Amino acid sequence: MAPMLNVTLGFLLLQERFIKIQWAAVLFALAGMGYALAVSGSVPAFALALAFSFGFYGFSRKKIDAMSIPMLFIETLVLFIPALAYIDFRVAMGTTPFLEQSVVSLWCVGAGIVTSLPLLWFAAAVKRLNLSTIGILQYLSPSIAFILGVFVYKEPFTLHNLVTFLFIWAGVLLYVWGSAKQTKKF
Repeated sequence: MAPMLNVTLGFLLLQERFIKIQWAAVLFALAGMGYALAVSGSVPAFALALAFSFGFYGFSRKKIDAMSIPMLFIETLVLFIPALAYIDFRVAMGTTPFLEQSVVSLWCVGAGIVTSLPLLWFAAAVKRLNLSTIGILQYLSPSIAFILGVFVYKEPFTLHNLVTFLFIWAGVLLYVWGSAKQTKKF
């Protein structure tokens, strides 16, 4: 949902325009997402919250004229105190192994470092590319997770997964092809 929200925000709020093949790509991706939602039979509230928060994060990063590293530092600084308070609360309640088990603590710190690199790259890319292009490219992440789930963790691969995957990736490939075609014109 987050990638499609970025495409929508790019179109509606930033006046990004698509050529015909890119419209077809967006419709394919929407069809895949719609199919997945219809098959699941419920509205995934968490996915919607994540899509809207990250979508508007991308939009704000696109609009704010600031360098990537200083902005990421400020974002991290703003979240540092609430995160520290949360960790302190959980430690006081005895409900977290953080700071009590060195391996868990190291994994948590390492995860923060590993997470900051994609955020930094995202912030740099959003300045250089259309938000709608960023949205389409964001289908790489769930696709990688999907491939890992199926091939590494042996999660079930249903016909519904295949239909969703094919629609979305047809959309991604069409969009990339249309963008390449459009770039060659200029």
